[in-house]
Amino acid sequence: MSNWHISVLVVVASILAVMVILPVAIVTVMYPENELPEVLVNWGGIILGFFFGTLTTALTSKVERKSRDPNAEN
Repeated sequence: MSNWHISVLVVVASILAVMVILPVAIVTVMYPENELPEVLVNWGGIILGFFFGTLTTALTSKVERKSRDPNAEN
C-alpha cells in the first residue's frame, strides 16, 4: 500500500472518530443533566484510547530511530 492510500485511510478514520466523539462532547457540555447512552461513552473512550495509543507508539518509534541515527529525518 502506498503512502497516499495510508494517508487517505487515516483521514477517513479520523473523520469517523470525530463524528462519534464530537457529538458526545457537545451534549455533555451543553446538557450536563442528560444521561448519555453507555454505548456512546464506551465508543468515545475506545476511540480516544486507540488514537493516544497510536500516537504514543509513533512517537516512541521516532525517538528510537533518532537515538540510533541522529541524522535521520523521519
